[in-house]
Amino acid sequence: APVVPAVTDPSALPRYTPQELLDIGAALEEEGKYTDAAVYYAQAHAIRAITETDPDLAARVSNLNATIEAEYRLGVLLKLNLTPPRSLSGVALPSALELLKLTADSSNTADAMYHLGDLYAGGYGVEANAAEALRYLKRAAAVGHERACLDLAYVYLDGTLDHANTDTALNYFRKCAEFGGPYAFLAREELTYLEEPEIVTGRALEDMAGLFWLKAGGAGGTVDIDADAKRDG
Repeated sequence: APVVPAVTDPSALPRYTPQELLDIGAALEEEGKYTDAAVYYAQAHAIRAITETDPDLAARVSNLNATIEAEYRLGVLLKLNLTPPRSLSGVALPSALELLKLTADSSNTADAMYHLGDLYAGGYGVEANAAEALRYLKRAAAVGHERACLDLAYVYLDGTLDHANTDTALNYFRKCAEFGGPYAFLAREELTYLEEPEIVTGRALEDMAGLFWLKAGGAGGTVDIDADAKRDG
C-alpha cells in the first residue's frame, strides 16, 4: 500500500490537498488497486473531519469539496467489498452506509442516493430495509438517475420492496427510456414487451440472455428470472 501520512493533526495536511488525494485515489482505482485508492480517499475524509472542528484550518485548505467525491468513491468501494472495512493508514474507516449518507445529504448526489437505496434493498452490510430502499431510490430517480428509474420499474412490476403496480412500473420504465444509456435500452425493450406483447410472441428464450443478465442486478439483485421468463413468454 502507498505510504500516506495519517491525517491526525494539522501538521500532516500540507503534504496533500483533498483534490490531490482524490486524483491519486481515482487513478489507483482505475488501475484496479482498490485498497490503495481507499487509503487516499480515507485521508480526504479525515481532512474534512479535522477542518469541520477548526475554522482557521478550513480556510487554509483548498478544494474541500473534493472530499465529497472521495467519500462517495470510498463508500462505493466498501459497499461492493472491493476494499477491506478496516483502519487504513491510521484512519478508522466509516461504514459504506455512513459515507454514502454523508455524501447524499451534503451534495444531493444522485449516485450516492442510488447506492444507498441499493444497499438497503440488498442488505449490503446493513439490515435490509424496504422503506429506506424505496426512499433513496425515489430520491435518485427524482433527480434523473437512470438506473434508479429502472430498478423502481422492476420493483413495481415484480412486487419487490413494495406492492406490484403495473401503471407505476410503466411510468418508471418510460422515465428511464428517456435517457441514452444501456438501462434506457432495457427500459424501451420492457415497454415493448408490456405494451406490444404480440411483437415478441414465440421469441426464443436464449435471445433474452443479455436482457436477463442486465436485469439480474436490479433492485438489489432481487429480480426473479423465472417470473420474467413466464411473463415474456
